[in-house]
Amino acid sequence: MKKNLILLLIPSILLACTTFSVSAQEKGEMSLGGQLNLSTGSIAQSFVNNRGLREETKSPSNTSFMLGVGYDYFAAKNFRIAIWVGYELAAEPSEKVGSKWYYNTANLFHIDPSIAYYVKIVNNFFYTPTIYLPFNIGYVKVPVSESTSTVVPCLGGGIYAYPVSFEFRITEHFAMECGYGYLGFTSTKVQNVNTGADIITNTFAFKLNSLSICAKYYF
Repeated sequence: MKKNLILLLIPSILLACTTFSVSAQEKGEMSLGGQLNLSTGSIAQSFVNNRGLREETKSPSNTSFMLGVGYDYFAAKNFRIAIWVGYELAAEPSEKVGSKWYYNTANLFHIDPSIAYYVKIVNNFFYTPTIYLPFNIGYVKVPVSESTSTVVPCLGGGIYAYPVSFEFRITEHFAMECGYGYLGFTSTKVQNVNTGADIITNTFAFKLNSLSICAKYYF
């Protein structure tokens, strides 16, 4: 009985997704949404030691988790502008002592304006390359020993391009957007733990182990 019900529901859902056609890129359309971003991974290195033997090492890379809410507005046909606010928890490996890694942990508040261009692939399915201009402020917890850490303020900004991004209008009012990987530049200012002087770090990154999922309500 349950199997038959599922078999009936699947074509019904597919039919509901294909019996309407929307122009998600028309001027004046608006939406509210919630977003989840996750980025993680590891770095593998291979080298030949002084005895001529090949060795491999693996270290963790930066990991981040972000939740946000935002507002989208189509300023012109196919052209979307948006503003998102959110919270990010990030961890950056700082040093390895023995077999244990120590991490700088950041708690950040984000304000991220963005622009996107919509290219219709088929009915209700769009290719949506997006550029973000993130700004964040918060604090970083830096370990100074095995049992203690100190907290320093943090300020950052940059530009991110998501070339692999798509949106699917499930119904007239609900949509899902998904982005994979990004190319970006960030500039971060953090105080030195010992001297209190500002340390500015500029980073270029191309990451494939990053995923962004967004649920939207159009009105």
